[in-house]
Amino acid sequence: MHYRYFALKFAFMLLPAFTGTVLAQTAVSARIGTGNDQVYRIGDKLPDLQFKNLINYSASQTSLNAHKGKLVIIDFWEQGCSLCMEIFPKVQKLQEKYKDKMQFITVTKLTDKKQFARGMEIFPALKHFKLPTVLLDDQLFKNFPFESISHLVWINGNGVVKAITSSDYVTEENIQLALKGGDLPWPVKNDVLNFEAGRPLLHFEADRVKPPSELFYSALTAHIDGIDPIDQNLEDTINNTYTYIRYNHPVGLICDVSLTGFGSGRIDPKLLVVEEGDKNRFIFTKGKGYRNVWQMKNSYCYTIRLPLSMTQEERGEFIKNDLTRWLGVIGITAKMEEREIPCYDLVRTADGKPFPLSKKGKEEKAKAVYPFDSSHFTNIPLASLFNVDYGYFNEFPHLIMNKTGYSDSTRVDLNFSADYLSSPEQFKKELQQYGLDLVPATTRMKVHVISDKGYSRNLKP
Repeated sequence: MHYRYFALKFAFMLLPAFTGTVLAQTAVSARIGTGNDQVYRIGDKLPDLQFKNLINYSASQTSLNAHKGKLVIIDFWEQGCSLCMEIFPKVQKLQEKYKDKMQFITVTKLTDKKQFARGMEIFPALKHFKLPTVLLDDQLFKNFPFESISHLVWINGNGVVKAITSSDYVTEENIQLALKGGDLPWPVKNDVLNFEAGRPLLHFEADRVKPPSELFYSALTAHIDGIDPIDQNLEDTINNTYTYIRYNHPVGLICDVSLTGFGSGRIDPKLLVVEEGDKNRFIFTKGKGYRNVWQMKNSYCYTIRLPLSMTQEERGEFIKNDLTRWLGVIGITAKMEEREIPCYDLVRTADGKPFPLSKKGKEEKAKAVYPFDSSHFTNIPLASLFNVDYGYFNEFPHLIMNKTGYSDSTRVDLNFSADYLSSPEQFKKELQQYGLDLVPATTRMKVHVISDKGYSRNLKP
């Protein structure tokens, strides 16, 4: 996962009942079918929708007509969806400010109030959660079917659906725009239900010509709207083919696959050097537009079908070479190279404060919940704190190198405020209470080096 909500690591261990939930922008595990029920889309005038099984509300049920004249936003979400939950503190404030003009109603598949309450204790974004919430109501899922969360339906004061979006569209500016009436100029979150990823992107079709007995191919396409990112490796023993599928993957991850043949699943912005082009094309930057718009512009679909008899090593080498050529078509080259990159050295200060060593026998615990609450690390190895792949401080803009004199396996106890990663200065200040400091430095490491000549930017969709 590229944009981490670190509390999830521990919440899932503590809440085994939640293991069926999903992370933001991933397929809902139990896809909702439409059956014979009416499906509503943008522009539709809604009937008097019923909101049943309500908690955090003055009654156990309400209706759309009860909020006539108000902007109503229905938010389908789940505990465990980081992007769903991270907006709730902001939504809570917006609901209070616009309570006479707007009603936010959330909908979840959870049915157990105790389970819901338990999640509120663990996930910091739910700590002060007071939004009206519908516990499982199949009817709403059938009226507004979707494949991925978050999924929000914007309804004007006359009961007309005006927009369907993800959660990052919930801003005060957009609330004010929706309250003015009129059409909303946002892309529609239009999920494709039951998409069959195994069907080839290329088809052999010709009148009175029998398809060839063996069909091998590769293809690179732009983003396919309405489907989630897909990773599949299909082995067809009947036709003796192996199909490698990566749909709607950010171009940075496509570059990573071109270097290894299979890909690592993530590309760390701290270990990415863009020599030509815009770095934001390869790594989404919070605050620079909407995530779904970025995904549509900067995601690609790649698939290749090869003989099943090829070994895994042979497939990887073929995919690496093939994808390198495809990226060249759109003007992108990628390589791994050792470079000198900026970092911070974690050092001990000379003020005599004791190093925050953990006492033997303590249970290993971590509650890393920046930016919603304080963060606590008990009996955690130094390597777990700063490691590139698993570090709890990945929101920090530069690598942190352990120069304390203690080994990476040394276990420590650290407590930080809600703002500890808001800036290098704040982080330094909070580390200093433990006799630690961050010193700007450089280090030599292997990094992704990418150049983008932008051949595809002028292509019409």
